[in-house]
Amino acid sequence: MRIKESCGYEDFAFNAWFEKGGFQSKEIEEQMQYFAEEVTPLLARACGGQVQNPELGLDFQISH
Repeated sequence: MRIKESCGYEDFAFNAWFEKGGFQSKEIEEQMQYFAEEVTPLLARACGGQVQNPELGLDFQISH
């Protein structure tokens, strides 16, 4: 956020890589959940709000 603000960028892109060597699947999932619940709202607020994606109306359920 310091770089975004000091350079005057309007847009912000963030790439998180959670699957690092040495972590079990459960640990990775916990880190992703923490990021989603605790960090994403802070980034959204700092960047002026969170973009809401439109509903696509797709149904991915398998019907037999």
